[in-house]
Amino acid sequence: MKMTSAQAPARRIIQNALAIFGGEALSRLGNFAIAIIIARQFGPAALGQYGYAVSIVSILVLLPDLGLHLSATQRLASEPDDLPRVFWNLHWLKLGLVAGLGVFAVLFGEFAMHDHGRRLLFYALTVRMMLLTFSQAYMAISKASEQMHLVTLQQSVGVAVSLVTIVVCIVMQASLLGFVGALVVGQLCETWLGWTILRR
Repeated sequence: MKMTSAQAPARRIIQNALAIFGGEALSRLGNFAIAIIIARQFGPAALGQYGYAVSIVSILVLLPDLGLHLSATQRLASEPDDLPRVFWNLHWLKLGLVAGLGVFAVLFGEFAMHDHGRRLLFYALTVRMMLLTFSQAYMAISKASEQMHLVTLQQSVGVAVSLVTIVVCIVMQASLLGFVGALVVGQLCETWLGWTILRR
C-alpha cells in the first residue's frame, strides 16, 4: 500500500527522531559505562579526578561552538547547494577556535592544576573534546540534509571503538590515563568517519 502525501513526511520525521534519539542514548550510555568501569578499576578517588576533568572540559567545549553548528544547519536547510562553502567556512572557523582553546587549556592546566595526574587527564580529555566539536559540526551538516542515520552511525562507531579499546586496557591493566586514551581513540574514529562521509 502506498503512503499518502501526508504520511510520508510524518514517517520521515519519526525515523529521523528515532535515529537521533538512538545515537544520543547510545553515546550517553557509553559514557556512563565508562565511568562505572573507571570506578570499579581504580576506585572513587580516580573517578573523582576523572569527573573533575570532565566537568571543566565540558565547559570549555562550548567555546568552539558559539552557535556555528546551528547556523550551519539553518543555512544548509534553506540552501543545500551551498554545502561546499558552508562546510569549509565552518571547518576553518573551527580550526581557529580550537587552536585558541588549546592554548587556553595548556595555560589553565599548567597554572591552575597542581596535581600532575589530574592535569594529564585534563589534557587528554581536552583533546577528546577538540575532536568532538569537529564531529558535532559534521553531524550538524548531516542533520541539515535529514540524513540522521549518518549521525547514529558516527556515534555508534565512536562508542564501539571506545569500549573495545577499554576492554584491551582492562586486559593489559592500563593506567587511568590509558583508559582516557581509549576514549580519545573512539572519538578520533567518530570524527574521522564524519569527515570521510562528508568529503565523499
